[in-house]
Amino acid sequence: MADSDRSDLLALLSEPVLDETSRSALWPVTITLFVIGIGVAGYIAVTGGEPSTTVATSDTLASSESATPDPVPEPRTPVTTDPTPTTGTTPTQYPPELIAGKMEFDPDSETVVMFGGSSGGSWTGGQVLADTWLYSASENRWRMLDATLVPPQRAGHAIAYVDSLGEVVVVGGGSDPVSGCSRFALVRDTEVDMWSLDVASGAWSWLSPTAPPTDRWGHAIAYDPTSDRLVLLGGIGEFVSRNRAELLDDTWVYEASDNVWEAVETESAPEARACHQMVYDPGTELIYLWGGQTESTAGDGTMWSFSASDLVWTEVETFGVATPEPRWLHQMVYEPSTGLVFVIGGAWYQTTITESGTTKAFASSDEVWAFDPQTAEWEPRTPAPAWIGVHAAAPTGDGRIVIFNAGVTLIYDAATDSWEDLTPATAPEPTP
Repeated sequence: MADSDRSDLLALLSEPVLDETSRSALWPVTITLFVIGIGVAGYIAVTGGEPSTTVATSDTLASSESATPDPVPEPRTPVTTDPTPTTGTTPTQYPPELIAGKMEFDPDSETVVMFGGSSGGSWTGGQVLADTWLYSASENRWRMLDATLVPPQRAGHAIAYVDSLGEVVVVGGGSDPVSGCSRFALVRDTEVDMWSLDVASGAWSWLSPTAPPTDRWGHAIAYDPTSDRLVLLGGIGEFVSRNRAELLDDTWVYEASDNVWEAVETESAPEARACHQMVYDPGTELIYLWGGQTESTAGDGTMWSFSASDLVWTEVETFGVATPEPRWLHQMVYEPSTGLVFVIGGAWYQTTITESGTTKAFASSDEVWAFDPQTAEWEPRTPAPAWIGVHAAAPTGDGRIVIFNAGVTLIYDAATDSWEDLTPATAPEPTP
C-alpha cells in the first residue's frame, strides 16, 4: 500500500464529521435503522429492559466481599469469516495485509497472539476478521490457530494477558468495517463481550462476566497482577447525533477471580477519548494511559497513571528535552528487560505555521518514544523504517518488540535501539 493511500485511510478513520453529500446518502440507511430500532425497543420492553450496572467507589470496591457471579452459559458458536477450520501448522502461513489487529504476549508459551483486524489494508474495502495468529519470535514464524470455536470477527477491540487465568483476554470491539476512530459506526445495544484464549490448548472460551460495560470500540485495557484486576477506560459508544457517536470517559474494573465487572467512580480521571493505549508497569505497580482522540482534534498528550488497588487516577508530570505530540492509533508497549514503556507510531492533525498562514493536515508517524515510569522522562528513539499506524505491537519476551502493519513484520530491539524488517521477500499466500 502506498504512503499516500495510507494517509488517506487514516484521515478517513479519524474524521469525525461527514460532508453533506455523504449525509444525504445515508438517509435510507438511517430510516432502515430507525425501523430496526423500534423492533429492538419492543424486544427490550418484553424481556425486562436495560441491564443493571453496579457502581463502585474506591472504598466500597476495595473492601466489599467477593460477588458470586451467575453461572457462565455454554459458549455460542459465532458466525466467522471462515467457518472451516485450518490446520494452522504449515510453516509457509503468513497473515494477510491486515490492519487494526491486536497483539499480546503469552509468557507461558512464549508466543505472541494476534487477533482480529481488517484485511486488505483498508477499513472500507476490507473484511473484518476473526482470525487468530500466533508468532514465535525465536523462529520468526507465523501460524494460524486451528480452532472450531472463535470469537466473532472484530476490530477496535482490546487485548491483555491475565495472570490468574493464564490466558489472553479479548474485550469488546465491532464487526463494522468502519469501526475505527471514525465515530461513525453502529454499536449494538448490549454489553461488551469477553473471550479468553488458552494458547497451549488453542481453545477460546466465552467468559460471559456479570454486569459488563456497555458496548464500545476504540477503548483500552490493562491488567494489574498485584490486584488481579483488569482496567478499562473510554472508547466510542452510541450515537449522540445523526453523524457523531459518543466518546466515553468511564472507568471499569474486572475482578478476574469473580468474573464480574464494576464501574468505578473517581474524583479525577482522563477526559473522554478513543484509540488510546494503557499498559501496566510492575516497577511502580501502576497502569499508565497516554494519547487518544478527544473532542479536540488536537488529541491529548497528558500522561495518566491509575492504581488498580486504590482505584485512583493521577495526572503525571513528565519531563524530557522533547516530548511526543498528542496522537491516536499508536501502540504502547511495556518492555520488561528495559523497564521502559514504548510509544510506537500513530497519527494526529499536525499544525504548520508559515508566512502565508497556518495549515492543519493529517499526519502519520514513524516515531518511537521511550517513557521511564521511574523518572517520568520521555526520550526519542530511532524511528521505524516506514510509516506505522493502525498497527499491532507486543513484546516478544526477549527484549524485543514485534510490530505487524499491513502485511509487514518489523522487530524493534529495545536495548540496541535498532530495527529489523523480517517480512518474507515473497510472502506466502495468506491462509483463507
